[in-house]
Amino acid sequence: MPISIVSNSSSAIAQRNLTSANSEAQRSISKISSGQRVFNAKEDAAALSIGSGLQVDSASLRAASINASSGVSLMQIADGALSQISEILTRMDTLAVQSQSGQITNTERAYLDEEFQNLKSELDRIATTTEFNGSKLLGGVNSVELNNLGANIDSDDGFVGFQIQDFVNPASVFQVEYNSAAGVMTLTNQTTSEAQSIAVQTPTVGRLNEYNFQSLGVTLTLNSDFDSATDIVHAGAGEEFDVSLSASVTASTYEFQIGRTTAAEDRVLVSLPVINVDQMGLTLSNVAVQSDAGFAVDAIKNALDIVVSARSNLGASINRMEVASRNIQLSLENTESARSALLDADIAAEITNVTAKQVLLEAGTDMLNRANQTPRILLDLVRGA
Repeated sequence: MPISIVSNSSSAIAQRNLTSANSEAQRSISKISSGQRVFNAKEDAAALSIGSGLQVDSASLRAASINASSGVSLMQIADGALSQISEILTRMDTLAVQSQSGQITNTERAYLDEEFQNLKSELDRIATTTEFNGSKLLGGVNSVELNNLGANIDSDDGFVGFQIQDFVNPASVFQVEYNSAAGVMTLTNQTTSEAQSIAVQTPTVGRLNEYNFQSLGVTLTLNSDFDSATDIVHAGAGEEFDVSLSASVTASTYEFQIGRTTAAEDRVLVSLPVINVDQMGLTLSNVAVQSDAGFAVDAIKNALDIVVSARSNLGASINRMEVASRNIQLSLENTESARSALLDADIAAEITNVTAKQVLLEAGTDMLNRANQTPRILLDLVRGA
């Protein structure tokens, strides 16, 4: 290759190598500063895609771990209350056995019965007040149901579903209004004067739209028979519906999400029993009379069986949830490890790489300087000719 004033290939080579070394150094600096091996898609698109999915899985598993811990706490609170109820029943049994003895007069039995009745009241109080995050655990759930429905908001008008939350006052009367120009439906609880408005529209044929008036505890379901072009103006009972309290009390049921998906295997269903004096058949129990005390002993034995069965089921559920929690933690560790292998930077290796590239940058800069001096040396040669 001739030595030329016009072309300086040595300088071009030095510039190319210097640019490459600088680019590599900048890439390593970006990895070190971000802590990530893949800080943009061009670095490793496949690893970024897989790693992003693993990050979502990790977040889901952390939430599932919290759910499992909360579930264990909820059941432990219920079990603690059942433990106290069991002690109360044991004391009631002692009073009943004592009242059956012949040396006890009716006067002493009256004293025993006073404590007996107080213990029954305390049993009900514990069952009623045992709560977790505002939800009753042992007192059961009172179902609030639709009672009377106005003629202008029935199924012929597209109102095909009414779901009422259990916190709604069973004496509530709701009125429905709809403004077709704005496409807004307003639901008002006339008992409490609370109101909520939601934008609604007519569902397509064969489909249902649900509208949750969350602050009022009511969810309305509409079908395609609902006419969004016609106003609903409250003019009387035809645009109202009221609710009532059902006669039965149902057990509290909780579904805990302990996995990443909505599949059944990623959920744990726990049903807590309804525990109170009436449910356990102790309403009429007393120890004021010797013969009644004998009946009370049998009733208390049945009540203890109910409590023992409930605690047994709770214990099994707690053990299952704790096992699930440990499995979640293990899955989280392995998921984080896999994500780290794909996305996290090897800081030691990157620091070594930065150091090496910095040496190349210094050497390349010096060589570029020397290469740029070559044409000037040639000119000096020409001048001396």
